[in-house]
Amino acid sequence: MRNGLYQLWCVASAARGVAKSSFVRANSAMCEYVRTSNVLSRWTRDRQWEAAKALSQRVKKEYAAN
Repeated sequence: MRNGLYQLWCVASAARGVAKSSFVRANSAMCEYVRTSNVLSRWTRDRQWEAAKALSQRVKKEYAAN
């Protein structure tokens, strides 16, 4: 009985390690995709986006000053 439980624990531990490793790899791949995506890089350089960001920062500064 103990041997079976130990083997089950070993399999579960290995599966957890594989799942964690897969998640880390998937997360890093997604981050890399976001950094290099042409669509997203164009969106972040959009003039309206920059204007909205500047307005938001100005409002935050004015709110903090009051």
